[in-house]
Amino acid sequence: MKADWSVKYKNKRQHGTSVVYYCKNHGQLCNAKAKLVYPETNVSVNYYENDDFEHTATRKCGLSNDVKKAVIGMMADGTQRPKQILKCLEDRGFTVPPKHQIVGFLQRTRKAEGQTIISMGELDHWCSMNHQVPALDDDLFVVAYETHVDENEPDESYFHVLVSTKRLLSFLAMTDAIHTDATYKLNHEGFPVLVFGVSHASRHFHPLAICLSKKNKQKILRSFFKL
Repeated sequence: MKADWSVKYKNKRQHGTSVVYYCKNHGQLCNAKAKLVYPETNVSVNYYENDDFEHTATRKCGLSNDVKKAVIGMMADGTQRPKQILKCLEDRGFTVPPKHQIVGFLQRTRKAEGQTIISMGELDHWCSMNHQVPALDDDLFVVAYETHVDENEPDESYFHVLVSTKRLLSFLAMTDAIHTDATYKLNHEGFPVLVFGVSHASRHFHPLAICLSKKNKQKILRSFFKL
């Protein structure tokens, strides 16, 4: 049989066995059918086929290679959410695929790159395990953190995690003026990363801490300046 046929069903009767094949695009692009009949009385095979091929190309499944390359580029640039990716594909002139295809491709790509997403509970546990001030000046620790889970309104859930070292925090004594700015596209989830620092008279910048957060920049700043 041709490569574009697939078995639909088999019938076994007294006179022999018949196997019915449909075109792989049956029901969507093509109504072609074929049947093989294996008589019980001899070793011959009878072949029957209609001529209802209604397509010249097979149906395409999944994302095209061009779309996959575009999505991977968007992920590298920090665009991580399916709706954002679909909008970008539309803006770039691509035929917009179904959302579930984008979601599946994102999941497979992230899995191949390694675990990138943790639960709020895992994050809270990691913060509590690293909240103790270390003995060494250059060991990283969690200076302050806050997590909030709203099961009824997931979009209202948030977290703030501020990390630094004892040596970096010692730069606080240099000045009362603290610089802060947020940058994006540094992680798969697109959460902003805030950098805190100070500068002295010679205009050299000294970092104090970094903070990973979800939303609400004001709460981040209030948590930091309470230190």
